Amino acid sequence: LKDCPHCTGLSMAMTASIDDVFRQKSLSEIHGILKQTRNDVETKKKDLRELVGNHYRSVLESSDHIREMSTCAAKVSAGANRVEELIGRMRTLAATPLAGGAAPEKQARPADEDHEYLVGLRIIALFEVPETVRAHLGANEFVRAARGALVEAAALQSEVDDLLKAGPLSGARKSALNFSALVQQQVVSFRGLPRQISASCVDAFSAVSLDPRGAAESFVVRLLLDPNTQPAALMRLFLERRSDLLNGLLDGNTSGPAAPEDGSGPGLRLAAVAMALEGTVVLASSLCRTSGEVPVARALDALLEDASGTERPDSEARAREGSLALSRRVEALRSLLRSTEGAVAAALTELGGRLAADWTPSALARRLRRATAAPKGSTQTCAALSELLVHCTDKVQRHRGLLAGADQEWQGGWSAAW
Repeated sequence: LKDCPHCTGLSMAMTASIDDVFRQKSLSEIHGILKQTRNDVETKKKDLRELVGNHYRSVLESSDHIREMSTCAAKVSAGANRVEELIGRMRTLAATPLAGGAAPEKQARPADEDHEYLVGLRIIALFEVPETVRAHLGANEFVRAARGALVEAAALQSEVDDLLKAGPLSGARKSALNFSALVQQQVVSFRGLPRQISASCVDAFSAVSLDPRGAAESFVVRLLLDPNTQPAALMRLFLERRSDLLNGLLDGNTSGPAAPEDGSGPGLRLAAVAMALEGTVVLASSLCRTSGEVPVARALDALLEDASGTERPDSEARAREGSLALSRRVEALRSLLRSTEGAVAAALTELGGRLAADWTPSALARRLRRATAAPKGSTQTCAALSELLVHCTDKVQRHRGLLAGADQEWQGGWSAAW
């Protein structure tokens, strides 16, 4: 540093400045400058701590998500490579003709070829299970994702094992492709599916456009896959995630869960705030009820539906065996939800009351003005404001239709939620 001209010049300038202060200022003025400097330092430290603290949880969650995404991407890449290898070998085997002088008894029988083809199809279907589950999660179809991971994947694995045992492959083809090893490798990747589904259920709590079916399915499947979680605790987590979502929208965040799902701009953000606020009230209220024609009861019933695949009786029988084990877990969960309705309602009353105190009309109005304000130096015309209002109203009305359902008016559902 001593040899650095810039650092040497800066040090000399600071020394000269301090010397000037002592020459030109009185002792009381110097004390005042020192006090002001210390206050400025403490203020900056406090601002830095608040800035880091406000985003600490988001940073941790983002890190966890990035790690999970990296792990999933590695598994998908490895699975895709294995699938490509399998398809390539199957095509090679199908295109390789038998030697012209081979004796008739050495040629593969049509039944053997059909058996190998069926085994290949079922193995490919086995490889597609994780991708199918992820597609269900992307569509907020948590019940179908859970059934795919807990019932249908196990039934498919059992079917492939039986096919490999029932029809041994010919010596040449068995040595060319080890089906059993492929199956075992893929089964290992299934072990992480329940954890991925459970994490996706919690992530769905922060979705702006979450509807009653998606909320109920995510709530029920999370409890099913994580027996250590109690319904009242999950209700608190639901409300915390919704509170973080609304605060993020009001604070003007443009990334993460608080970002509007179809773009940015004052109109979309205003609509997202209204949808998040109304959705929180209606969805939280719907999760407290488990009896009758309510979303939670429908989600539990959906978990008990027969597995798909009725065109294959063997697979259906195996899926039924898995469904029997799943039905016992679902009925135990149904009993737990009924016995804890009071605790869930109490958690909603306690935490919901705090949120209602924070989200008063005047407080929301002030924060909305900041979140939807025009960029500095620009103005909004009456035509632009009118278009914003129409666009916002259209989105909110459509979301209210999803929250209320086809057989209920919005005003009645909103009043019942309160």
